[in-house]
Amino acid sequence: MGAMAARLRSHQLGASANLCRVNDRGVIERRFVCGGQLSARFSHRPSLATRGGKYDPRMSSSGEQLVLERLRAALPSPPYRLYPNVRWISKADVDSPARDGETDLLIVHPDDGLLIVETKGGPIRRDGQGGWWSRQHQLLPPPFTQAENSKHALRRKLASIPDWPGSAMDIRMGHAVAFPDVSVRGGPRAIGLGPDAPLELVIDQSDLSTDGGARLAVARAYHYWLGDRRRGNPLNARQLELIDEMLAPTTDLKPLLRLEVEEGERQVVKLTRAQMHTLDTLRGQRRAAIVGPAETGKTILAREKARRLAAEGSGRCSSASISPSRECWPMSCTVCRHQAVSTC
Repeated sequence: MGAMAARLRSHQLGASANLCRVNDRGVIERRFVCGGQLSARFSHRPSLATRGGKYDPRMSSSGEQLVLERLRAALPSPPYRLYPNVRWISKADVDSPARDGETDLLIVHPDDGLLIVETKGGPIRRDGQGGWWSRQHQLLPPPFTQAENSKHALRRKLASIPDWPGSAMDIRMGHAVAFPDVSVRGGPRAIGLGPDAPLELVIDQSDLSTDGGARLAVARAYHYWLGDRRRGNPLNARQLELIDEMLAPTTDLKPLLRLEVEEGERQVVKLTRAQMHTLDTLRGQRRAAIVGPAETGKTILAREKARRLAAEGSGRCSSASISPSRECWPMSCTVCRHQAVSTC
């Protein structure tokens, strides 16, 4: 049936399995039961990620990147806001230990609320014991459990924001799982994934193949959680602002002015010590040229050198009579016109 075909694999549990039929398009048309439990495996189709789209470095896998770019293209902004690879640290209360939280994608809508999306790429299999697998790797925790845990953890994180208006427990929130490389619906009957994994909460490859399908999948997941919308409250403008500040902060960290002043004073001390070392080096030199860029203390050095020369009895010079003149700033005595030091 080739790479485009979907197949089901049975686990022999003492009862024979009824294999499903796959049509020419690779669409599964019938489920099968083995030992009273469903065991399904889907083949891996070529990834849609090769069809273009901008790479987001925050995404940790090609499957997550694919879901992000397809939903970004399908969902209008505004009103939708998408936050990829969201991570946070939260505490249930002051005395409880801190815990890490994360989700592959968070979708935010003012009326529909928050939708946590957990993405699992590659071939997906669920065995007869309820375990989830991607290729040869078991998915722990299971994808729906992981999405549910992230939903509750994010709600607690929002509740911990001091300025959060109202109760975070009352806002509309739901979760879904994306399988970007397999299809679980198609043909006369869809593949059931178990009572804890309703198909309404699955965004699969067929959904992501078109913008309309992607929008419908997100709307389907929101509707599953909201129903007639009697439960939960929509997000107000301030809540949307706080979510954006928390998940996509723009921060410009600057040192305190007091610390900048203290650092400036330390730099002045260093400069003064360097100047003193230079003057000590010039001791015994009656003429010197001090060269350096602007604002490096050349004039201060020249004045101090001239003052020292005057104090040592070089002519009738005095510190008060030293002043700069000419283009190269020679330090000359205004009384005896004796040039002591020039700065360039």
